[in-house]
Amino acid sequence: MTHVQIQPGYRFRLRRDIDRFPDFIVRKGATGTVTRARNGAVFALMDQHIHGAEEWDNHVWWDSGFLDDTLPLNS
Repeated sequence: MTHVQIQPGYRFRLRRDIDRFPDFIVRKGATGTVTRARNGAVFALMDQHIHGAEEWDNHVWWDSGFLDDTLPLNS
């Protein structure tokens, strides 16, 4: 099994909807850039405006499962 190290600047596309109930849902296919990755937590700024994510400056977060939910984007 290959271990992938997620770093700030990593670009991705969502492979499924991400539900951050009760605040917002980010739809499959949305793209973003990792802004912080530490201790298994990942924070990413989304390219598309996410209605409801304004309080988090259009960021989405993961405590786990980031690699399961995303696909890498080619440059």
